[in-house]
Amino acid sequence: MELPLEIKQAYRMGKRKFSWIEPLDKIESIVDFFYQGEQKYNQTRFFWETPDKALTLVGIEPLVEILTPTQDEQLLREEMQKITKDVWCNYPKEQNGYFFLGGLPFDKKKKAKKIWGELASGYFFIPKILIKKIQDQYFVAYNFQCHDYENLNEKWQEVHQLFYRLQQEPVESSKSHMLEQKELRVSEWLKLVAQTVQEIKTSPVLNKVVLARELAIRKSQPISLNETVKQLLREQKNTYIFALEKDGHKFVGATPERLLCATENTFATACVAGSIARGKNESEDFRLGQQLLEDQKNQQEHQYVVRYIEQILGHYTQEALPKRPAILLKNQDIQHLFVPFSGTRTENASFLEAVFALHPTPALGGVPQGSALEWISKKESAGRGMYGAPIGWIQPQSDSGEFVVAIRSAIIRENQALLYAGCGIVEDSIPKLEQEETKIKFRPMLRAIGGEIEC
Repeated sequence: MELPLEIKQAYRMGKRKFSWIEPLDKIESIVDFFYQGEQKYNQTRFFWETPDKALTLVGIEPLVEILTPTQDEQLLREEMQKITKDVWCNYPKEQNGYFFLGGLPFDKKKKAKKIWGELASGYFFIPKILIKKIQDQYFVAYNFQCHDYENLNEKWQEVHQLFYRLQQEPVESSKSHMLEQKELRVSEWLKLVAQTVQEIKTSPVLNKVVLARELAIRKSQPISLNETVKQLLREQKNTYIFALEKDGHKFVGATPERLLCATENTFATACVAGSIARGKNESEDFRLGQQLLEDQKNQQEHQYVVRYIEQILGHYTQEALPKRPAILLKNQDIQHLFVPFSGTRTENASFLEAVFALHPTPALGGVPQGSALEWISKKESAGRGMYGAPIGWIQPQSDSGEFVVAIRSAIIRENQALLYAGCGIVEDSIPKLEQEETKIKFRPMLRAIGGEIEC
């Protein structure tokens, strides 16, 4: 394809970073682009779809990477702004495709298991190819850099050829059978729950701690990220579906929990805390839902998160966040207490600053945050990697984007996977019941990967 005149003119005006956007005809399945990126493209790709399917993103092959994101919000924001500064785009800045996909670690100081690879400390990248669906409109963004005018056409052709080759890639399906499925360190975890309950009862400050545990899977053949995403899209309604692959390390999940969504004018989040299983039929499902709405322990957990969001996000919004009663958010295996929040951003309120301030909420850390995180770091056997951490996308030029909390998730490497689930421990928690709750939370990923579900 011929190099557009506008890009030549932009180069002569001093631009060296480019995001050329073209509309696409309606695509039957935008996720196919993600599937087609499985074999090549530096084994780096990203998928994202919102619960209402209003936004779908597919990012292929890194143009720019942030391999170990700093935990200093201001430094990370400045780094991202520097990388995306002076990008030329043929569309308005809020629509350009030159932005970051990826996420942060739950706790960078706590070493995660080897299966995480470079994703253990978080990872962001700007893709060379970004395919985007907004409502019923489809776009492709060609992102590239050039610092020599003589190479401008070559760089343009390279990124175009990348998209062309992507569309020619076959989508292969693979099947494998289970060799091993094992919940790890169960007795130790049950003892830790009991120990945590005792600590909460005797501590003058600690009210809640969210403890995570792991389930390991080993299959006869490499676990297909494509097949896993297909299953999640098919089964897990009312959730964000995400997948991030870096050098063969694949992090994937279906989370119901938004951390923060930012437009240029608004912030929106949600409290998702307190849970119970779905019923086997409509009447049982209704009964369980009512039980959840009336359960004191779950209401207490829920209110911890509600008050935290009101307090933290209130610093970044112009008006008080409206109070509303909890409703039920129903996923295939589990239902939650759910309250959405939104407000107008205060002047100069930074998206990343608000993300760092919110994470982790009491739904993933505990109450108070500092004491709970200290207990988790001290007592859990290994770091959580990106489990329970913010994952999503951010456009530094417009300071907009969205991050979710990466729960109902797994890290995959070749024929092995590590699934994560957590639950909030309070003073009246019963270890065996908490274990049963986490078994329910394993189900979405267990089913997607082809594991065995306990009835």
